[in-house]
Amino acid sequence: MRGKASKVLGVASCVALLSLMLPVSASSVAPTTPKCPTRLTVKSTNKPGSCFIDERVTNRQGVLQYQCGDGPASATFGSDRFEGAVKDGQLSIELKTEFPFSDHCKWQSTQRIEGTMQPGGLVFTYTEAPLPGQKGCASACTASGAVALD
Repeated sequence: MRGKASKVLGVASCVALLSLMLPVSASSVAPTTPKCPTRLTVKSTNKPGSCFIDERVTNRQGVLQYQCGDGPASATFGSDRFEGAVKDGQLSIELKTEFPFSDHCKWQSTQRIEGTMQPGGLVFTYTEAPLPGQKGCASACTASGAVALD
């Protein structure tokens, strides 16, 4: 029996080695899509003078990561991360934040960078609202600004 067992193991070892040496078909390897990092800057935002806004982009350089075409996209401005996608050359990414305000309400901001992936084609927008179920909150503010691709 011992001789038979070693022959079986020998055949199994040869089969295992041959399978490692066979070429891998292109269909079984995941394609690698190149990433296209781009720098973003928002030099200023237009907002009413009396408004505090919890925006995270003005005068901070951001890095946009996307797949050189349609697909997931994200941009980081410091520790803040916008997420979304590029579809048909249109970028749409978003960041939501929550913050307390002096009116004793808790607020949520929605910050978006949207538009075409062309110079002058991207816009930053900011909206905010108190979280549901609160009373006596201040008026909401909005803001916007041009986004430069560097």
